[in-house]
Amino acid sequence: MTSDRKIRLAFWGTAPFAVPLLRSLALDASFDIVAVVTRPDEPVGREQTLTPPAVKSAAIELGLRVQQPESLKDETWAQSYAKLKLDVAVVVAYGKLIPQAILDVPKHQTLNVHPSLLPKYRGPSPIQAAITNGDPETGITIMLLDAEMDHGPLLAQKIVKMTGTETAPELEARLADVAALMLPETVAKYVAGETVLTDQNHSLATFTKIISREDGRVLWSKTAVEIERLHRAYQPWPGLWTEWEHGGKTMRIKPLEISVEPNISDSPGKVFANLVIACGSGGLKILRIQPEGKKEMSAEEFLRGHKDVIGSIVS
Repeated sequence: MTSDRKIRLAFWGTAPFAVPLLRSLALDASFDIVAVVTRPDEPVGREQTLTPPAVKSAAIELGLRVQQPESLKDETWAQSYAKLKLDVAVVVAYGKLIPQAILDVPKHQTLNVHPSLLPKYRGPSPIQAAITNGDPETGITIMLLDAEMDHGPLLAQKIVKMTGTETAPELEARLADVAALMLPETVAKYVAGETVLTDQNHSLATFTKIISREDGRVLWSKTAVEIERLHRAYQPWPGLWTEWEHGGKTMRIKPLEISVEPNISDSPGKVFANLVIACGSGGLKILRIQPEGKKEMSAEEFLRGHKDVIGSIVS
């Protein structure tokens, strides 16, 4: 490859995390992004409005060609992808496993950007895991993709210090900005043959899970500190929620803003004045809350209409 020829690249991504990285490559004169591959549009919200992925919207704004294959096993699409004469591909939060045959299409194969310091936190929820575990740091890994999940050799890593107060969206935005700064130079050096790949220490691998709505249910037997971390990790979805037996019915309520009250000691789930709830250790003060089917409100507003919650047990 001569130095004056642009690197022909395919960018794979779906989620908002990928958008700053796509922009960083698109605005770098070293690259020619010949295809942006993203997931199909999906229905969103109560109206089930067909909505494009964030990466598609960004790609159209940048004037890039978008591909949205329904299936990566579609032979017609795979053949057209193989004809792009790619130097390399980059995958960022695409959200679906890519067959090895597709990964191998580019001359220099396919790279991936992952928001953790691999081999720690392989899998779909590394940002949430770092927050819930109270880690002092996390980071970005750029790696070569292989057939196993987050398993391939490493090109580059960058440590990002954590404050212990960040929510998942805040940490995601910081990591995306760091990755966007790293990516163009890392890819260019790799294609030029200037990178020494480093195998991961697979014996140290840890794995994260797909988060479900049920994961947002508060287990009051956990410590207040643990629940507060979950509150930050599970924003905006699934959020924390708990249930209260009220008037012969079960009311689901979502704590929206909370603070730790370390000196509370009582049965987990016991509700005190000012909407403080006992945990396995310490307690949580609910500052803002949203009852199911109603608008969000302050703790004071909620208590005016539900005074009998004081002294009860939430579950």
